[in-house]
Amino acid sequence: MGESIGQYVRRRVRLTAAILAAGVVGMMYLVSHRTEPWASTAAVLVFGTMAIGLLWSGSVKCPRCGRRFSRNDFARFAWPFLTEPDSCPECGVSLDAPRQSAHQ
Repeated sequence: MGESIGQYVRRRVRLTAAILAAGVVGMMYLVSHRTEPWASTAAVLVFGTMAIGLLWSGSVKCPRCGRRFSRNDFARFAWPFLTEPDSCPECGVSLDAPRQSAHQ
């Protein structure tokens, strides 16, 4: 059986956190080497790549209705002290439903 909608969203949240962490580490490295001539160009490239990656991975849509989860919905998956939503706020599909069969 495939992954559920909730598992898919959690996977995307972890991917977003990994992209953010890699970008922060990369920027810290580049700041520490700011006297090098290549550092400023590399910093712009790292920042641009991080921004595009965050936009891509942070834009999760409900498979049934196509509504993008808001930042608040997305944060509820990221932080352990917040309760995860049970369903899509727009169409009400359960996040425990299989991801592939939600395209009805």
